[in-house]
Amino acid sequence: MFVFSKKLEGYREEIENFMRGYLESLDIGDDLKETISYAVFSGGKRFRPAIILHIGASLQVPRNKLLWPAAGVEFIHSYSLVHDDLPALDNDAERRGKPTLHVKFGEDMAVLAGDALALLAPQIVLESHFLTEKEKVRIALELTRRGGAEGIVEGQIADIRPKERTKEWVEYVFSKKTAPLFEFCMWVCGYLAGKFEAELLRFGKLLGLAFQARDDLLDAAEGKVDTTGISVVDVLGKDETERLINNWDKEANKIAERIEKAGMERLSRDLMEVFNFAVHRNV
Repeated sequence: MFVFSKKLEGYREEIENFMRGYLESLDIGDDLKETISYAVFSGGKRFRPAIILHIGASLQVPRNKLLWPAAGVEFIHSYSLVHDDLPALDNDAERRGKPTLHVKFGEDMAVLAGDALALLAPQIVLESHFLTEKEKVRIALELTRRGGAEGIVEGQIADIRPKERTKEWVEYVFSKKTAPLFEFCMWVCGYLAGKFEAELLRFGKLLGLAFQARDDLLDAAEGKVDTTGISVVDVLGKDETERLINNWDKEANKIAERIEKAGMERLSRDLMEVFNFAVHRNV
């Protein structure tokens, strides 16, 4: 865990510099640029793009190929937060200690900025100077699939309109709401390296499931109540939630062990560093 956590700030600076340069190059008005910039640069660890840079490096994928999908996944994540905060959904007034976008700029600009960010995600991939045409199309497809109707949009609907309060439904919500972007982050590294695509895709899903369960546990410990969605702690209780996380942890370790036996010790180690950083955290 030490290596990944030590590198995280460097990854954050690298991806933010890349995104700033890209946003400055866009032919858009000052109002939209200011609103988008506020959404993107209002804090956050940049955990998702950092995964791409970290695991991609383990697989020796050139950095100039990794930065484009890394920025794309962060644009998707940013749009999802902007829309989640809207009055029609979570109706949050603050995020990371700052006014949410609709509070600061108005609901109209928040909706439009979120729309813009969602579409900038595949756009930045398709405009890459370093990815091949085949790579651009495949990566943009997978990114939009996970950021759209088949991924986090369906997950948000399943969260705010649960059909049942069961372990199976919670896992379905997590598999759509949180896991898809983690799946993408892991998969894209395997795709660009030409190895371990299936293993990394599954590892990403396990990471997403456990990450969201830990989030719910941390919220419960702080006394936060989810009034608009479904919490695994409310459904199953703290002990059963910890058991779920432990089961996902064991499966993730088995995947890492298989990769190590295939001669990829560094990749195996880096995968578990990321998993442990995300799942066994206190904040």
